[in-house]
Amino acid sequence: MRALAAAALAGLSCAAAPELWVEALRADAAPVGGALSPGTSVVLVWAESDQAAWGRIVRARTETPLDESKLLADVFETASVERIEIAVGGPYPDLNEQVLLDAFQGSRRDLMPGLSVIYVSPTPPGEKLVEVFERRGSQWRHQPWRGDPPR
Repeated sequence: MRALAAAALAGLSCAAAPELWVEALRADAAPVGGALSPGTSVVLVWAESDQAAWGRIVRARTETPLDESKLLADVFETASVERIEIAVGGPYPDLNEQVLLDAFQGSRRDLMPGLSVIYVSPTPPGEKLVEVFERRGSQWRHQPWRGDPPR
């Protein structure tokens, strides 16, 4: 399951955004002066502009979760029994939060002690997302997104 999930996550990131932005996320997710663990998956939450990001948020809240959320929900299932580290984020804080909140909601597991999320965003996660991390027993840390959003 883990190899399949990692491959699916890699495919999503590469298909959803230019590789340059995926590499920017990978660099921002790494600890200062370090590198990501070899098994860390990277999921860029992508939008081409501020307006496109807002449109994705509205769609996720009113219609159906975004593809990133659905895939992450499937991967989160494994975190109840395996250790999984995922760097998730991008230049739009509200979109980053929406994707993760929907992913947690879409997961059937109540506890995910094996999940470790590197939340890469211009701002730290909001109170609601922090509560979800804590309730699920998941680890998280914030790394600032240092790039500018695309215009």
